Amino acid sequence: MLERCQHFAPQKLLLLYLAMKVMKIVITLMVLLMYCYFFRTYAREFLLTFIVFYFIYLVFEVRFFLSLRKGKEEGTTCQE
Repeated sequence: MLERCQHFAPQKLLLLYLAMKVMKIVITLMVLLMYCYFFRTYAREFLLTFIVFYFIYLVFEVRFFLSLRKGKEEGTTCQE
């Protein structure tokens, strides 16, 4: 989706990326709140596990976008 936007409307790429990130955070918070509401006894363990996995995912996501940027600066595309 980002590649298509970059091709057809590169000036809106940042806006699309930020909108996707905000949507992801809102959906994540909704899932966390619903889980905590329905399963109060396991909420703490779930939250800790979820946060750990979320940060691991965040590290990989940042690495991907940094490699994508590096490839773009070098004039190549990222093929991970």
